[in-house]
Amino acid sequence: MDPILEQQAAVINQLRAELKETSTKLEAQLNESRLECTAYMQMREKDKRSKSLLRDEETRTQQLIDYIGIMWNYQEVPPEKIRAALLDVFSDGHLLKILDQMKEWGILEEKHNTTDVCGIFLTALIHYFPIYSDTGLELSVEKYNDYTKNIYEERLEMDKKAADAEIEELTKKLSREENRTQTANSNYKKLLAKIENQKSAHKLAMQQKDDEIARLRKENNSLFEDLVRARTGNSKQEEVTESKKLLKEDLK
Repeated sequence: MDPILEQQAAVINQLRAELKETSTKLEAQLNESRLECTAYMQMREKDKRSKSLLRDEETRTQQLIDYIGIMWNYQEVPPEKIRAALLDVFSDGHLLKILDQMKEWGILEEKHNTTDVCGIFLTALIHYFPIYSDTGLELSVEKYNDYTKNIYEERLEMDKKAADAEIEELTKKLSREENRTQTANSNYKKLLAKIENQKSAHKLAMQQKDDEIARLRKENNSLFEDLVRARTGNSKQEEVTESKKLLKEDLK
């Protein structure tokens, strides 16, 4: 083989080996970069979820503060003091316990208006709310009970009116059904009377027909006897019987 060709072939083989080694290194680096990229994306997604959960928690906390603030505004307590107090309670984890308990009871899944929600929160907070002498948030249980009693009395009156209206509507419906039943019974009785009248009329007509048939038979027999006597005169009984037979044959 030509020495020059052998030298060129050796160079080509060396270049091929170097190219393969470089390709292997690049592929390893690419895989490593892919793993790093995947880990980064997972970390970013986890961070995004954490931020979303944090935003949800902040929103829920703010809603809690706003709800209680609305209720306490009714009692003329400054909202900023309420927020400060609630944040202190929140830091102790009491509101989280209340939320978990309310979820367990299913209260948060029911439909309540603002007053209902505030009342529910206040009822729960009675067991957890600390006394802040400097914020004026001491709970007046007696006042709260009076307020709650008035609300429930109003609700009870509303429920009573709704129940009375429903009873009245059901009574009207029952009255309409009774009227329909009475009308149906009256029509049924009229129909029965009509059928009885028709049966009586039919029976009377049949009786009249039977009487007419009996009368015609009687007249027919009488005429037949007269006809026999007219034909036979003073003949003997045997001749009368024979004459009757012949007359019957003639009448046929």
